[in-house]
This record gives sequence, C-alpha cells and structure tokens, in this order.
Amino acid sequence: MKKKFQSIFPLSILVIYCLLPKNLPAEQLTISLSDAIFRTLKSNPGIQIQKEKIVQGEGSLQTASGQFDWVGIASVSREQERSHLTNAQEEQLNLLPIAVRPGITDNTREQTTAYSIGARKQLRSGLVISPTISTLDIEDLSAGVASLNRSDLNVDIIIPLLRGLGGKNTGAEEMAAISNLDTARLLSRHNISGKILATATAYWNCLASIKNLKVLEDSEKRAAEIFTLVKSLIKAGELEPAILPQAQAQLYQRKADLRGSRRTAYEARQALAVAMGLTPSEMAGAPMPEGPFPSVVEDPAMDEGLTQRYIDEALASRADYQAARSSIQTQEILLQKAGNEMKPRLDFNLRMGLGGLNERNDSSRYLRSLYHDTTGPNVFGALSLEFPISNEAARGEFIRRRSLAREAKLNATQLSNSIASDVLVALERLSAALNQHWLARSSAEAYQEATGYEKYKVQVGESSLSDLVDMEDRYFEARVAQVDALRKYSAALAELRFVMGGLLIEEEDNLRLKVKGLLTLPVPKGQKIAE
Repeated sequence: MKKKFQSIFPLSILVIYCLLPKNLPAEQLTISLSDAIFRTLKSNPGIQIQKEKIVQGEGSLQTASGQFDWVGIASVSREQERSHLTNAQEEQLNLLPIAVRPGITDNTREQTTAYSIGARKQLRSGLVISPTISTLDIEDLSAGVASLNRSDLNVDIIIPLLRGLGGKNTGAEEMAAISNLDTARLLSRHNISGKILATATAYWNCLASIKNLKVLEDSEKRAAEIFTLVKSLIKAGELEPAILPQAQAQLYQRKADLRGSRRTAYEARQALAVAMGLTPSEMAGAPMPEGPFPSVVEDPAMDEGLTQRYIDEALASRADYQAARSSIQTQEILLQKAGNEMKPRLDFNLRMGLGGLNERNDSSRYLRSLYHDTTGPNVFGALSLEFPISNEAARGEFIRRRSLAREAKLNATQLSNSIASDVLVALERLSAALNQHWLARSSAEAYQEATGYEKYKVQVGESSLSDLVDMEDRYFEARVAQVDALRKYSAALAELRFVMGGLLIEEEDNLRLKVKGLLTLPVPKGQKIAE
C-alpha cells in the first residue's frame, strides 16, 4: 500500500503543475496624479538643479557680503643693521675708560623689532576703519645704550569724497547679489512649475493612451465578432463568400492598430517615468496612471473684460515675469555703480591715536610702553587724489551696463507680451477642447446606436457588410476622438493654471502645491464665471 502511494504522488504533482497557468503576469503598479507629482518633486533631477541654483545664489550673496567683514591684520619683523662709526663717534668712544669700551670699536649693531596687530572693516557707506596697535623696539647691541620701545594705538579712517561714497556705490555688489538671489528663487519657482506641468501632461497622455488601448481592444473584439458573424452567414448561404476577405481585412487592421497602440502606451509610460525622475532600475517597472480624467465643465462665456483679468492676474502672479522685473533692478544697481566708477578717487585719510615710550632693558618694556610716558592725541590728516586721464575702462563698463539695463527692460516687456499671448492661447485651447469633447461624446453615442442598428440590418439581410464595417470604423474613430478630447481638456486645464502662475503658491517663504488646481478651471480673483 505504501509503494502504491509513493508511485501516485509524483504523478499527482505533475498533473497539478500542468494545470497551473504559465507565465503569470506580474501585478501592474499604478499611480495617481498626486503621487506622480509628489514623486516628481522628490526625485526629478531638474527640481534638484533648481534648488542648487538657489544655493549658488546664496553663496554669491555671502561672497559679496564678505566685502564688509572684519579683517584681522598682524605683522612681525626683526632687522639687524651694522654701520661704521663716524670719526666723531670714534673720538667720543676713545674718551671713555677702556673698561667700559665695547669689544667692537669700528662699527655699531642695531636691532629693530616691530610688532603690529589690528583690524580693518569697510562700511557700506564707503568708509574704511582700521584700529591698530603697533610696537617698535630698538636695541643697540654694540654700544650698550639702553633699549628704546615705542607703542602706538591708532585708528585710521579713510573717507571717500567722490568715487565709492554711499551705500548704493560701495554696497552695489551686495545689493545686486540680493537681487540676483530673489531672481533665482523666482525662476526656480517658475521652472519647478514647468516640471509639474510636464508631469501632469505626461500623466494625461499616458492615461489617454491606455484608454485608447482599451478602445482598440474592444474594437478588435467587435471586428472578430463581425468576422464570426460573416462566416456563419456564409455557411448558412445568406452571404456571398467574396465578402469574407473584407471582414478579415478589418480584423487584421484592428490587430495591427492594437500593436501600435501598445507601443504608444509603453512610450507614454516611459515619458511619465522620466518626468517623475525614476531611476534606470525603476524604468522597466514604471507605474501606469489610474483614475478618471477631470470633470468636464461647460464652456465658460469669455468676454473681453474677463480675458483681460486673466492676463492681469497672470502678470501679477507669474514668477518668471517677477524675476524679469527683479533683473531690471539688478542692472540698475550695477549701472549706478558703473557711473560712480567714472568719477576721480578723492579720499580723506584721518589718523588719531596715542603713543607711549619705555626704555627698560628687560622684556617688560614691550607691554609697559603701552601705558608708560603716553602722549597724545596724535592726529594725521591727508588728501589723496587718483585721476584717470582718459578712464576708458570705466567709460566702457558704463556703456555696457547701460545697455544691459535697457536689455533687461526690453526682456520684461517681451515676456509680458508672451504671457498675454500664452493666456489667450490657453483659454482658446481649453474652449476648443471643451467643444471637441461634447461633440465627440455626442458623436460616439450616436455611432454606438447606429452600429448596433446596422449590425441588426446585416443579420436580417437589409444592409451590406460594407455599411457595417464603415459604421464600425466611424464608431471607433469617434471613441478615439472622445478620449483625445478629454486628454486635451485635461492638459489645457493644467496649462492655463501654469500660464497664470497658480501652480505653486508661496506662503511664508514656503511653496505649496494644490493638486486639485490641476483638475479645476482657474478663475481670476474676485471673479465668478457663469457656466
């Protein structure tokens, strides 16, 4: 009995294995629009690039602000100098007792040691302040003369009288860096909005390709049903055999279209994966979009006043237009600085301080001179003039900066024109997509009814197969047109939201995204659109 069970068991395993389905398809991952946009913000390299541009702007601002940092200054020097004695010095030396004469009688050795420590800071007004403590120690190594140590505490002030005076001139680079950072943040916001729009567009394209694929699968199924119907009618003697190739041709055409639609859907899925920032290892298993298209609204009645309000809000909200205006401010700051550079440099140098003296031979003289035998205040004043003769470098820079300022204004004007045109085009696309949707929907419903009736007429012999095939083709085209209209409508909603600058909302230095805004019709503030 045991042997019989052992012989049957492997056979039962083989039977079960043969009954199992082969190559079970892996469950296809799906993704919603909000998740796709979240993945874009998290993983798309273009988003990270925009963040790095802001970091670069912050670094440039820090570099420009470094012009006004305190700078520490320190120096140490020591010098030994030998010099021959003059005849008068030798005569005086000979008058001294031999016991106190130095070993060297034909030259002197003098050692000078200097220490200095201080700081320097340039103010945004153009003034330069530099407090300094310096010590000068003189020691005669040959004659036995007492050492001399002198200390000075000074504050140097340089006051520009022409070139470089005023915060708009001295701080121009810093002010321009601040303006450039604002510009970078605005452009980053606009470019991130563009990445979101690209993801939304790729999402709707992919969803439409999947819908079209389902339409083709259903159309292929219907073509197969017609082919089966024709064969049964021919077999029953109700149709001529010559009609069979036409039904077969339609079936083959639908199969070919289905293969092409699968390729299109795969390409659209890869485009969505790239927009989301999927890695190379994730591309093969890229998710497919799920969910319906946005709800379709009635075509809003647009008058000239409402259209102008759309344009005005776009100009007030578009980050790239704000960046263009910020660029004008940057160029005007640098233009003013270039104009200041054409002036001569006339500086007033003022030094005020105290001095101290100490003649001890021990090491305490280095500190003692700071407060011993102090004199002062000591005052020094001077005027320095630097007058370039032709000053071609400054003149050329001024001409260049003036041209850049005019170019920035022209760029802003050109961009405002483009924004107005983009709003008008987006509104027109939305209106056209709405009209196309309602017409395509009505057409698809009518052709669906007509196809069913035509199929019945063929079965009862009141219509030809050619009429049925033609009606099926029209029904297929109407369904595809309906899906395409939904895709265009969804993309037009997102595009209108983008051109109006409403994809990303700035709140307390943070950017906030409302995915719902991609699914609804944007309206100007304080405006109600009658449907």
